[in-house]
Amino acid sequence: TRLAETLITGLFERVTTEFERVHGRIDGGAAAIVAMGKLGGREMTAASDLDLMLLYDADPLAESIGGERALSTAQYYARLTQRLITALSALASWAAARASCSAVSNVRA
Repeated sequence: TRLAETLITGLFERVTTEFERVHGRIDGGAAAIVAMGKLGGREMTAASDLDLMLLYDADPLAESIGGERALSTAQYYARLTQRLITALSALASWAAARASCSAVSNVRA
């Protein structure tokens, strides 16, 4: 569970930094990831899936500032959430491929 929390936190920070480079920030906006299910209950195993929500607090009429392309608040957080999902999916695929390669090399050894 602690490893998953650390990876998700680090990945969210990186995704947010890259996203802000393109779309800026919502002035006064804040977001947090809430873990539910096994991760939220601190009972996660290697076979557990991730049940996450991204909650945000921001002026619904605001637009992002400081980036190359401004977005409304709803668009901003919807796209940020999608970027996080994409990053988590890529990380999961990479980890599965690594595990598969390790299993194959252990069989050959």
